[in-house]
Amino acid sequence: DILDPLLGPEPPMDLVDRFVLQDDFFPRVAVLSNPLPRYADRFLIHVILSLGRYETEVGVFDVANLRQAFYEARLIADPNQPTIEEKNSILRRYILEQLLYMPGGTVSFDRHLIHANNALHSLLIDGELQFFATPLVLRYQLVRVAVEAINTRKREAKKNFAEALHYLGTPINGLPPVDDLVHATPQNLLPWVPQLLQGDTQSL
Repeated sequence: DILDPLLGPEPPMDLVDRFVLQDDFFPRVAVLSNPLPRYADRFLIHVILSLGRYETEVGVFDVANLRQAFYEARLIADPNQPTIEEKNSILRRYILEQLLYMPGGTVSFDRHLIHANNALHSLLIDGELQFFATPLVLRYQLVRVAVEAINTRKREAKKNFAEALHYLGTPINGLPPVDDLVHATPQNLLPWVPQLLQGDTQSL
């Protein structure tokens, strides 16, 4: 076994130095998030941090725009005139170093590749940042509108059901008014206990 020499009473020091870290200082491992390329702003920042060369993030992002940040991270030679070759080189590195190892099939791979190319091309070549995802402000507004619409539909359904109960051929004994039924919730219980009675046509 390859570990037998290391597990012996006096393992060879050359093997120990090669395979065993005998120090209180452990190397720091940078773990970066992996945003999807369709979120162009976060994806471009991720590309700078994961593919660029720099000493600190402050030195990279203490600039006026993301193009300049790509230059500070040594990903492009000229922040004013990035080339197609530089864009393709960055895209190729992203594919070989990251995209190939992302979970998913060929459809998601193609989709991520298209979004990544669009994000890099729009910033480096066109000089603008196109945001293909729904902005957070608009997304939160859409969520609020959707929740309000759902609550309205729920109230309408409860009202229709309550009215149907009131207009049955055989009225329910002691059934609360429609408004009380509509506004009843698990936190706002109705002081009413239904009584189950045998119907005229029931055998049991």
